[in-house]
Amino acid sequence: MSQKNTKPESNVNLWQFVLLLVILAGLVFVALQMGLFTRTTISHSIHMEVSASAGGYAIITYQAGKSDSGGTITVTTPWRKNFTVPGGSQIYLTAGNPAQTGSISCLIEVDGQEWKYEKVTYPKEAVACAGITPNR
Repeated sequence: MSQKNTKPESNVNLWQFVLLLVILAGLVFVALQMGLFTRTTISHSIHMEVSASAGGYAIITYQAGKSDSGGTITVTTPWRKNFTVPGGSQIYLTAGNPAQTGSISCLIEVDGQEWKYEKVTYPKEAVACAGITPNR
């Protein structure tokens, strides 16, 4: 019965394993340097607007990220407000027409582009524009 010497074989396996670990560590290092594991924060500029054709007033509520109207408020029209919010933020704007005549509209723009728009004419008295900003 002859004994086999397994030492050289185990040394080869150990060196292969070490080489594999070094290669993987290098790939992880390169990926970290390139920012592949870094989450970038996207922000958007938001423009809200309410217009009413009669009376010059509107009853509104709004939210843009962490900013909000704090409840229902009465504003003169045209009403405009700008915000900067992170991607994935909930945005809404509601507007009611207390004059009960004419039309009322809401508009939300994201990064200078029309995103949400609604307009109604009396006897309809309210509009709502809402959505979640893109994460890109």
